[in-house]
Order: sequence, then structure tokens, then C-alpha cells
Amino acid sequence: MNILITGASGFLGSTLAKQLLEDKHNVYLLVRNNKKLNNFININQDHKQRITILEGELTEAELGLNSKMLNSLVGKIDVVYHTAAFLSFDEGKREQIFQVNVNGTRNVLEVAEKIGVNKFVHVSTAYTLGVQENGLEQLYPIDGTFTNDYEESKCKAEHLVMSYQDKFAVTIMRPAIIIGDSKTGEASTTFGLYGILRAIELLKKKV
Repeated sequence: MNILITGASGFLGSTLAKQLLEDKHNVYLLVRNNKKLNNFININQDHKQRITILEGELTEAELGLNSKMLNSLVGKIDVVYHTAAFLSFDEGKREQIFQVNVNGTRNVLEVAEKIGVNKFVHVSTAYTLGVQENGLEQLYPIDGTFTNDYEESKCKAEHLVMSYQDKFAVTIMRPAIIIGDSKTGEASTTFGLYGILRAIELLKKKV
């Protein structure tokens, strides 16, 4: 399959891309600067021919892709994995949080529709329930009470995603805290302490 991934320079996106490459899929990676993925490409030299870098911007119309590149994707991409997000609990960054997490998601959905994808997988968060105590397999109200702007933005993004379900199949994933690889304990610096704790736990089991 041909699979487009946003947020490919992050831990989740790069790990997903690596697994998909090992499963013999072709991956199209949206990044602001292709230099950020040089290390990823170098590590995955055996799969280099199945990696296509799309240099663009999540918050721009049509993801900042030029018309030639966009047209080349029409009818080619089977699935979009939207893993990109701006994670911050800083109240002073509300505008940036919504620009990336809500408007960015809208831009990805619009491109997905334009190029005719079959499925859209959106990585959200378990905390879109806000201050509610019981999690449900349904959308939470966007006018609910949230602990922070990030939770609110991801809730609104979920509603956007579900509004496209008559155009292509949509799936929303709600992970809690991503702390690294479940088998190796590998984690990016973003997860620092979590990765160290997981590595210690795995080491103890081996001992």
C-alpha cells in the first residue's frame, strides 16, 4: 500500500513508518524540512526506494505542497496516518495549539479528500474527555470542560475527522501517554524519563 504519514519526524510517526517499511509498504512522509528525516533515511537505507519525502507545512492550505506534487498524489495514496500534533500545556500558546491541532487537521483532511484516499487514521489522545471520569467510544462535546487547551484542541479535531466519514473511512486512535517502544524501551528524548524507566523494567525482567 501507499501510505502518507504526518508527523514523521516524531517518535510515533517515525516508528510507524519504520514498521510499515518493514512490512513492504511505500511511505510518503510529510515534513517541514527534509533534513529532519536524514537520520531516519540513513537508518532505513534498505527501504530507501520506498520512501518519498513531501516537504510541506501542516498549517498551510493544501499542506504547502505545490500543485505538481499534489496532482501526483491523486489516486495514489491508500491511507493517511495523521500523527502530527503540537503538544503543549502552556496557556500562552493556545493560538499555536489550535492552529496546528485543529486547522492542521482540517488541512490534512481536505488534502486526503482531494487526492482520493480510502482511509484516514487520526491519532488523538485519551484525554479528549476533559474532566469527565468515564471514557467512552464516542465523541465528547466540544463545549465540555477541559484541563488544558491541548485537550480541547484534540477534541475539536476529532469532530472534524468524524465529519468526513461520508467521504472515506475514518478511524480515531486515543492513546494515553506514549512512553516508547513496548518491547525495547526505546524512546526519543521527548519521553526521557519514561524511556529510562521502561528500559530498567525490561532489564529487570531479563535478569
